[in-house]
Amino acid sequence: MENYDAEYKQKLNGNRRIFMSALADHIHDLIARLREKGALQAFEAKEIQKVSSDNNPEVGISTLIDILCNRDEDVFKKFKGCLREMGLNELVNDLLEGK
Repeated sequence: MENYDAEYKQKLNGNRRIFMSALADHIHDLIARLREKGALQAFEAKEIQKVSSDNNPEVGISTLIDILCNRDEDVFKKFKGCLREMGLNELVNDLLEGK
């Protein structure tokens, strides 16, 4: 379990800039989907939205990554599922499931 946690955190952090750029336009949809799946608490969603509106959506995505890095494998899988639902399969395949 620890190795898996370290691996997905590395994938999130290692690709942070790419995620910030690729997901900025999808931030509201992504937050809604993560909330729906129970992967984000209401206060976390509000924090991301506040950071996003105070700065820009890319900073909001960075905040989301920080939150995801403090979560478990289940939440990481929900995040991947949300990206797939949004038609972002390439992002998942290339950045989250690749070696």
